[in-house]
Amino acid sequence: MSYPLRKPRVTRLLFGVIVLFGLGIIGEFVSFLILRNLDVGLGNESERHLFSAYRTHELNPAYSRRFDTDGKRIHSTDGFRRESALPIKKDPHTFRIIVVGGSALYGIGSQGSSFYPDHRSLDTHETIPAYLEKNLNDAMKQHGVSWRVEVVNAGVTAYHSFHHLIYFYEKLYRYQPDMVVFLDGNNDFYPSLVSPDAAMKNFIYGTPRLIGAVNDRAFFLGPTFLAGSLANYSHFFRLLYKVGLKRIENYSQEDPSEETVDRLGTFDQRYEALVRHTYLRNYSVMKFLAEYYGFKTWVFLQPQI
Repeated sequence: MSYPLRKPRVTRLLFGVIVLFGLGIIGEFVSFLILRNLDVGLGNESERHLFSAYRTHELNPAYSRRFDTDGKRIHSTDGFRRESALPIKKDPHTFRIIVVGGSALYGIGSQGSSFYPDHRSLDTHETIPAYLEKNLNDAMKQHGVSWRVEVVNAGVTAYHSFHHLIYFYEKLYRYQPDMVVFLDGNNDFYPSLVSPDAAMKNFIYGTPRLIGAVNDRAFFLGPTFLAGSLANYSHFFRLLYKVGLKRIENYSQEDPSEETVDRLGTFDQRYEALVRHTYLRNYSVMKFLAEYYGFKTWVFLQPQI
């Protein structure tokens, strides 16, 4: 007596499964097309950065994208902008220079920008540190000096001078540099026009906004990291994870204690007051560290500063 009643239910169930399966295939295919257009694949090979516990973000050793790197890895396994890992101990008769900076030093490209035409990231041998190393070693040979100069590109896109300070505390001191060179400007200049706290508290990439979302128990974090755990296997979840990361990047909190620049007078007055609590402070600390660890420092500033 119950058999005729069960058959429509089974039919509806099968129909629902088929519809869901079809929608899944369509969603996967559409996601694949979107990610392919963005030059993004499964896994994390298309992510230039990883979250960093100390520096907000750091270079991803696995990074490689078809357009940007021609499928080659341009970060070393220890997180530098070079092809091979950097030995902690220097070779004898080697003068080691570590250069820190942002995207100009890193040699970043441009893709999908409204300001610049598309261009891949520079190859390792095209970056500023590579040219510096070659020119210095050529000059050493011309003067009959047997020492070799080693120039390490420790640039990371979007880094400020406070990142360099933390970077040195966390890692760079172990490589015993003879000199640390800074190439800075844009990244320190613009946040300084807003607030002395803007550079660190409102930094757009990495952990500051992530931790703010965690502390606020933001709802989107759960779906984001659930999608991230499946992003190696599905273009649909890879796309959801990318959208979630962008949501983290745009997450902001109001800080009532943050000092604004409105009351500080003219541009020159505001700028002088603010930089004393931003990059000038950071360079002063690095000068002390240079004396403590026994290395020389040079600072090269881009035009804004």
